Amino acid sequence: MQKNSPPVLSRPDQQKSESKNLLYHLHTLFLFTHDQFFDTIIPGTVFGLLTTLAGPALSLPAQSVLAVLLRAPAISAWLWLIILQFCLQNQCSEGAEEEDAINKPWRPIPSQRITHVNATRLLMAVRLAAVTASWYLGVLYPFLVWSVLGSLYNDYGGSDRSGIVRNLFCGGFFTCSFGGALMIALNTSSVSKAAGQWTFLVCWLILMTTIQTQEFRDEIGDTKRGRKTLVTELGRVGALWTVYVAVTFWSLYIRPTFL
Repeated sequence: MQKNSPPVLSRPDQQKSESKNLLYHLHTLFLFTHDQFFDTIIPGTVFGLLTTLAGPALSLPAQSVLAVLLRAPAISAWLWLIILQFCLQNQCSEGAEEEDAINKPWRPIPSQRITHVNATRLLMAVRLAAVTASWYLGVLYPFLVWSVLGSLYNDYGGSDRSGIVRNLFCGGFFTCSFGGALMIALNTSSVSKAAGQWTFLVCWLILMTTIQTQEFRDEIGDTKRGRKTLVTELGRVGALWTVYVAVTFWSLYIRPTFL
């Protein structure tokens, strides 16, 4: 008996199949970074644009609104690329698949949209694309610091051993990503001292002391994995109080100091 052979697609059917495959792969990339659009990519883009438009208030050169806004796609694309690198590294790390199966089963690896091996190969390609884009956009330094922090966080236990250490890492990530976004918006490889201080305040201090708000949604998976966060270490009530105190302090501090 002759073995069944796959049907030969006509040209229109082949184009439709290729289009479907492309959309499938694009959706897979989107799912890797899904929860980072509102956490990092959109806020980082807005931060870069608005800080640049603040101009003289932060000792920055005045620029036209149109020129700054035209850089928004480059900012968002760069942020998405480095976030994709981080998410791939994070979701390919040891124990991540089991944790994601509990906390985020829609992610590509636990939902079996992509194998762990292929995700690791994709990570290598994304790293090459990210370093090339960072060099081209003049933000190679913050990208390299971001990458070192990402390796320490994902591959050497930086995300698991202490809630305070975890928050310090997150503050560093936001400082690098938002600082890079500001440099792209300014179209320069350096920023003023005042702009640097503002970036440090918002990213390292404010976000570092409030980022534990994201850990409440992952408490079950973090507990099962044995990961130490402020929520698993202090409990939900104790962790909530750290947020209340931090938000109150920064609200009272920033207004008289910077406004």
